[in-house]
Amino acid sequence: VAELQYRIGLCLVPYLFSPDSDNETDGEDNERDCTLTIDSKPITRSCLELAAYQFNRAAQYDALHVGAQNALVLVTADASFGMSTDVKKVEALFEDYASNFESSLVDELGYNAFHRMRRGFDRALAQENEATEKKFLKVVDAGCGTGLAGVEFKNISQSLIGIDLSPKIIEHAKTKRPGLYDSFQTGDINPILRDYAKQPISLLVAADTFIYFNDLTDLFASMKDGIEEGGYAVFSLENVSEESEARLNAIVPEWRWQLTPSGRVAHRKEYVEDIAKSNGFQTILYDKLDNFRAEKGEGVRGHLFVLRKDSSLKKDEL
Repeated sequence: VAELQYRIGLCLVPYLFSPDSDNETDGEDNERDCTLTIDSKPITRSCLELAAYQFNRAAQYDALHVGAQNALVLVTADASFGMSTDVKKVEALFEDYASNFESSLVDELGYNAFHRMRRGFDRALAQENEATEKKFLKVVDAGCGTGLAGVEFKNISQSLIGIDLSPKIIEHAKTKRPGLYDSFQTGDINPILRDYAKQPISLLVAADTFIYFNDLTDLFASMKDGIEEGGYAVFSLENVSEESEARLNAIVPEWRWQLTPSGRVAHRKEYVEDIAKSNGFQTILYDKLDNFRAEKGEGVRGHLFVLRKDSSLKKDEL
């Protein structure tokens, strides 16, 4: 069965595995659509996305199928398809998930990144000789959900603003934790951050929000616009598994992110640091965030970043 799933995947993206292939896709290849029958329903999506689905199924049937594992790495490294490229899909996910969001995340999956983000941020402030009880004028909790991270950062916020794609989740936050946030905004984080350019943010908090982005270029440009000089950003990201990291390094040495079977995106540490620096942010603290959540009974690896905006970094490069 595993071999059958694998060969169906190969048929969807034969150009990746032809003798003349350089294992890279051009824009035209990325935009090709295929139709595949899944659970008796015809599904039309990017050929690469459907191939990733097939290779993942093959690996589930046979965890030792090297061809399927390697092919999965090849099509998901720096992937430009999937939920992460469609804001509406992410919004729909959390609208459906809203009523069970917190119980599922904390009680069932053991999510703890929000606690560890605050502890990491306090360590970063201490390293910068800043008082850990310092009050920040404007704190934005991007992807606020029901307020798990907001609770952690409330006591250092003069004004705490919650932003989320999902109107239903914001309503749950208001009900579950009344008075936690001073105001809310609903929508895509990129334009909202850019709108803060005239009255910039002192501290941006994002607990597992950026895992729904693949390429971080536009996001970090928006952060640069919206965060004040000397302001901070603290956020968590997903990392690939150790096995996936080894395969990625061997097959796609310059990889930047990987689309995971869950639809979330795992980013490479060096990629995040590079793109942060190119947008005038200094990484003042990095920490591994391993086992911050469970996935199918296994701990998920993660990253914790604390950045400070320092525009002189870009000037130094010039």
